[in-house]
Amino acid sequence: MAPVKARTPKLASVEECLSLIQPGAMIATGGLGMFNKPCQLVREIAKRKIGNLILCSSPQASYDADLLIGAGLVKKTNIAQVSFDQLGLAPNFRYAAQRGIIEAVVQAEATIAGGYLAAAQGLPYHGVGTLKGTDVVKLMPFVKKYTSPIGGEELMAVPAIIPDVAIIHAQESDEFGNLRHLGAAAFDPIIARASKIVIASVDKIISHQRLQMELEKTTLPARFVTKVVHLPYGAHPTFSPKHYVEDEAHLRDYIQRARQSLGGHDPRAYAEYLEKYVYGPKDIYEYLELIGGIRRLTQLEGVW
Repeated sequence: MAPVKARTPKLASVEECLSLIQPGAMIATGGLGMFNKPCQLVREIAKRKIGNLILCSSPQASYDADLLIGAGLVKKTNIAQVSFDQLGLAPNFRYAAQRGIIEAVVQAEATIAGGYLAAAQGLPYHGVGTLKGTDVVKLMPFVKKYTSPIGGEELMAVPAIIPDVAIIHAQESDEFGNLRHLGAAAFDPIIARASKIVIASVDKIISHQRLQMELEKTTLPARFVTKVVHLPYGAHPTFSPKHYVEDEAHLRDYIQRARQSLGGHDPRAYAEYLEKYVYGPKDIYEYLELIGGIRRLTQLEGVW
């Protein structure tokens, strides 16, 4: 009988994780909209100025994409929507896309989902039924028509999206990289399966014994995760279910600073944000002190 292979711990430092991301890489950020965004990992990428990136995301990006674009690190996006929900549109993304500073590939939520599904299944393309009969495909030259070998129906296909690196945020993990999302996992499991390398930040490390006792709570098995880094409050200023809500005051300040700089009213406003919250802090703990400390975050009103 062959010897049982020992499990490999996947806990790593920020430096070890970020060494896996090279300039020019296609990276995908997990989460959806205003929750579970890997914000601290995004700030760490910006701090190291890892640029010339092709940026993908779940169908809706927010702070994650807007910050990397505002820091001048993105050359192309494959994202269906970048916004701050009730707080408005994403200023850096909108400015860069309208002026051709970045190549913003027109995508629909269905084409993003289809692209990841194709990659996750090891296929060159995936059929997307919701595109039939729409004019939006005129803006998407990558969408191809094909005839189904079963029934002969004409269908639409989107190519696989295969990120070099995915960065996602979950609430918990054991040392081996088994992740637990305490709310909706959204697109994270699909993005992880589609990507070559997966880096996950988590709010809390739990024991493997506890994880084994509650296997039904595992949302992404370790086999799909390359490295895990413990970053408490690592999704701030977006929210992390069962841990903390989104920090609307911080997000409003971020958006206002970006708009002031882009509009010419205060050209230094956004640069000052980056200097204070991205380039300045040496780690997540210094960042948390700058935004008012953990006590302030625990006192924010909101719904998990």
